[in-house]
Amino acid sequence: MIEALPRLLAADLQAALQQDPKPARLVLLFDTHESFWQESGDRQRAGDGYFQKDRWFRELLLRLHAIPQLVVVVAGRELPRWSEKGIKARVSPELLDVQDVEDFIEDDAREYLERAAISEPSLQASLLALARVGPDKIHPLYLGLSVDVVRAARQRGEELDSTKLAQEVEEQGKTATLIQRLFRYVDEPTAEAVRALAACRSFDLALYQHLQKHIAQVDLPEGIFKFLTRFSFVRLVDQANGSYRIHDLLRRLFDEQTEDVTQKAHHVLRVYYQEQNNIEFLYHLNRLDWQESVTFWLDIFEQAQRGSLYDLCRNLLNLREQFWVMGDSELGKLAQTEGEFCAALARYDRAEQKYKEAIAAYDRVLVQEPENIFTHNNRGITLSRLGDLQAGLAQEDLAFRSYQGALAEFDQILQQAPDLSQVYNNWGNVVKSLGDQKDRLTQADLALTFYQAAIAAHNEALKRFPNDAYIHNNQGNVLRSLGDLQAHLAQEDALINYQAAIAACDEALKQSPDMIDAHNNRGNVFRNLGDLQARLARDDHALISYQAAIAAYDCALKYAPNYIQFLNNQGQALTHYGQFLEKLGGEDAAQTQYTRAIAICTHSLAQLPEQPDIQQLKEWLEQR
Repeated sequence: MIEALPRLLAADLQAALQQDPKPARLVLLFDTHESFWQESGDRQRAGDGYFQKDRWFRELLLRLHAIPQLVVVVAGRELPRWSEKGIKARVSPELLDVQDVEDFIEDDAREYLERAAISEPSLQASLLALARVGPDKIHPLYLGLSVDVVRAARQRGEELDSTKLAQEVEEQGKTATLIQRLFRYVDEPTAEAVRALAACRSFDLALYQHLQKHIAQVDLPEGIFKFLTRFSFVRLVDQANGSYRIHDLLRRLFDEQTEDVTQKAHHVLRVYYQEQNNIEFLYHLNRLDWQESVTFWLDIFEQAQRGSLYDLCRNLLNLREQFWVMGDSELGKLAQTEGEFCAALARYDRAEQKYKEAIAAYDRVLVQEPENIFTHNNRGITLSRLGDLQAGLAQEDLAFRSYQGALAEFDQILQQAPDLSQVYNNWGNVVKSLGDQKDRLTQADLALTFYQAAIAAHNEALKRFPNDAYIHNNQGNVLRSLGDLQAHLAQEDALINYQAAIAACDEALKQSPDMIDAHNNRGNVFRNLGDLQARLARDDHALISYQAAIAAYDCALKYAPNYIQFLNNQGQALTHYGQFLEKLGGEDAAQTQYTRAIAICTHSLAQLPEQPDIQQLKEWLEQR
């Protein structure tokens, strides 16, 4: 009888569709296709034959396909295997339109909540956060289970607030229910394998075998790999490399519940990736010890940025998006670091956003710990960086307020701990930035006052730590700015301050020979000194200064060959040197410098194309 039913049903449908009035179209909806497979553990042992229990259904579909007015929609949690070779009643891939209907987008999820009579904004936000599996991706089943919790509470006469929701969901076993539904057709060995692989952001056969070898208590038979990759909660993410990924929500739930097998897998994978010098180890460390992972991440990011390893920086930022960070202080440091990176790459909107996120995080810390000097210091540095960003965008009023806020932070620290040299150094840096601002606004007297105050602050810091290379370098930076101010006002004084700036940079390099900022700063001083000497017709001295500037940038670029700021500074120095040689009649020598400057500009634009000033300089040089 079962062999005849598909044929008879198709024939009845076809006959019915010929009767008047004829429907333009008939849609048949079949839900839960996976119900053909029993809720048992024999799925793996039965092999591929297990998936042929829907043969009569395939027979029906093939007959229904011949009816032109008929459209058949089949819903299920797993991709149908109807087109695989060797099965009876094979359905050709050309007859199938496979659509992956996975997560809600946020708008749809909110509409679902509105229809469920949940309109309170904070409760909606909590429900969405609970069921979120990615940007604009909300898991429908988990959202529905969470809505059930809210409705159950309302029946008891209780209105859940956002803080009680997660606890109530857990207490009512909704998380366990979700996992149970996802594992509906999974036997225990396979479930344990999934728990281990859930620790991976992605996995392939080699990684599966590594876990199989190092987690002895988990049964991971060799043949189970192909089998488990066919479940609905496993996705193919890279066909070329055969990489798969457990559903993000399932991975999150296992981590949140600190599943024993998943935690052991994180331990194994941390060692595995760390031995390969692969930053993926940070993700697994984060799931084991989030604070230690943040410390490692910040150290590695700083080294990568100093070494102009921009691709590594971007990969670290992508990895950081999946970090668990439970402390506001750490959130502030991470946002501050990303802001500085974005500012260096001229991504100003993103940099401003991250600086403000960092300041807000530090504010939350200070509400609880108002006298935390380390947080005040970090907040002051971030405000200073924000001020520099705003000043670079000609937002002078905003920049001035940010600088004032930074000084207030450092002043508060010095009231508590007046001997902290680093705070004097930071205070001096901010005052130097204020001097630069007044110089741009042609307020020379105020600029001079600020520069002198900055020099005094650095001197105060050097009394406490005379061998601190960073303070010496910052002192050189202030003296260079003072020299720039005086270059048009009191040229002899400018020469004196440029020489003092060079001496400060040399002292910094004596303490730390590979300090790239000091090499770069030294190059800036020599370049500006050369410009002044050229204007004063001290040609021999200018020649030496330009060559010293280019040599200093070479030293900086030896340590950081792709660092945008250093490349741009050297391009400017080569251009100034070329113009000087051209003025002296050395056109061939000038062209040599221009050619090298073009190469530097090209290299800089390859690292960061969005640099209009460098693009204009390159075009000007090419016209020469």
